[in-house]
Amino acid sequence: MLFLYYFCNLVSSSDEFLKIFQQNWTAELQSPDFGKGLNIAKKYRVSFTKVSKQSVEVHIYSLYTNIELNTTYRLNIVNSKILNFSDKILSTQVYFDQKIGNFYSSTGKFGKLIFHIFIKPTNSIQISLIDKSANRIVSVHMYRDAIEYHFPWYLKHGKFIILGLIYSVAQFLSVWNQYRMMIAQKRHAVKRRALYKQNEMAEIEEAKKMAENLRNT
Repeated sequence: MLFLYYFCNLVSSSDEFLKIFQQNWTAELQSPDFGKGLNIAKKYRVSFTKVSKQSVEVHIYSLYTNIELNTTYRLNIVNSKILNFSDKILSTQVYFDQKIGNFYSSTGKFGKLIFHIFIKPTNSIQISLIDKSANRIVSVHMYRDAIEYHFPWYLKHGKFIILGLIYSVAQFLSVWNQYRMMIAQKRHAVKRRALYKQNEMAEIEEAKKMAENLRNT
């Protein structure tokens, strides 16, 4: 499992390798030691949790024991070619710049073990881990899980939201125009009343003057 952590963190910062971070993977570990001599695969769910330009963290969940592996391993990226993996016990460096067609390949040592990696980032990953002291080979096959894209609700229902906003704005403008017309009508009515009262008062004053003139004559 330590090597699985090591490999999952053994990824360069290139765009092609960053595609791995966007996937969830299932890893099958096969060894003659599993199942008391039987070649039984142990499965793990592999996903990447924290990704930055300087480091990567991997989350691994055991599918055959339903146990979450909480140990955290980090990869410190020195540059685009030299990767330095470290934990409390082990540290090593490996050059991961050999490319064959669409595949990347690397061979090196992990502690006392010899490993070989043959990887196509977007499809599958095959790892061979050779333990010469115990004369055994542990194979790791990782394959990409099916991805279900869950769009945010505002993107999934974007058309309806836009239509709703347009309708709401149109309704608001309609109500606003009606309100403005009502206010204008009220102001016009007030002015008409004021003018009417003014004319009425003028007529009353004129009638009073005429009555006063008649008395004087």
